[in-house]
Amino acid sequence: MIAISIVAVILQDSIDVGLLGFALVYTMSLSGLLQWTVRQSAEAEAQFVSVERIEGYSNLEPEPGYSVTTAERVRTRSLSSLFDPVKPSTSLNDSKKEKSADNKPVGQLTLHNVHIKYRQDLEHVIKGLSCDISAGSKIGLVGRTGSGKSTMIQSLLRLNLITDGDIYLDGESILSMTLENARSQITVIPQEPHLFSGTVRFNLDPFNIYNDQEIWNALKNAHIADALSKELGLLTIVDEGGKNFSVGQRQLLSMARAILRKSKVVLMDEVTSSIDYSTDKLLQETIRTCPELRSATILTIAHRLRTIADSDFILVLGPGGQLLEKGKPYDLLTSSENSHFKSLAMESQEFDDLISISSQGRIE
Repeated sequence: MIAISIVAVILQDSIDVGLLGFALVYTMSLSGLLQWTVRQSAEAEAQFVSVERIEGYSNLEPEPGYSVTTAERVRTRSLSSLFDPVKPSTSLNDSKKEKSADNKPVGQLTLHNVHIKYRQDLEHVIKGLSCDISAGSKIGLVGRTGSGKSTMIQSLLRLNLITDGDIYLDGESILSMTLENARSQITVIPQEPHLFSGTVRFNLDPFNIYNDQEIWNALKNAHIADALSKELGLLTIVDEGGKNFSVGQRQLLSMARAILRKSKVVLMDEVTSSIDYSTDKLLQETIRTCPELRSATILTIAHRLRTIADSDFILVLGPGGQLLEKGKPYDLLTSSENSHFKSLAMESQEFDDLISISSQGRIE
């Protein structure tokens, strides 16, 4: 703009005045266009960060233990490989039915001298944990912060490094299974429920394995069917992150997802920590009465001790994942000896309530 003005003054006698005015007008508009160009280039550069991240994620090495690569799965369009690379997608339910036909409970877990760390360059978080968990039992995991409760849960999904020892599910080593097969037998209900944009049906059954009746049965057992029937049923829209549902409703939908899968083992990582008391009661009722969950082995990390007071057994973990004690809740609470679980109950100021709850649910 300044250059054109100077040129116009110098050459005012040799250039037509109309052309000079034309040049000045378009120069003024050019400055606005230049600002828009700079702004768009900066926005394009910012958006391309997403492209760089996608490229970086696409070049990551897959987790050890996967039987097929992502490219092979996309090319073959085989949904069965997500559950069992050898058998069809219904094999998990079929195998469960076969074992149930023999009246043998499934979901027996054995941890033998397990050492766990999060990275190769870090210290062990759990050192030499060993315990046996009977099939179909309800286990409460208790311990101080940093005792390895969540780490133990993650190890069953092979989300961390098991450097020594082994974990057996119904006598078969989890470490010898493919990741798809191992994780298909375990369902996780996390502390913060995760929902995706789409419909309720998509969130519960993204691979279209189950029919509508099975999904509705799972929703009824999770005590969320009535709320959905007032909307569009299975076609009810779920916003990003499930923002159009309350935290309690999202947790009940996660419970329905676990019921639908009929897994051998269900892991509950402090699922009641962010929900109200009434929803907590619904979750506990579902665990006690739902047939799919009654036959499964359930491991619960407790945020409130009253939620695991009626468990079959309590596992108390100490520093380094050391198993301090194992026993029935009522026996631990009434023990004359120094019980770690009893001391935690005394600190919670709910000792009498815990005694009452555990006495009603104890196994003779």
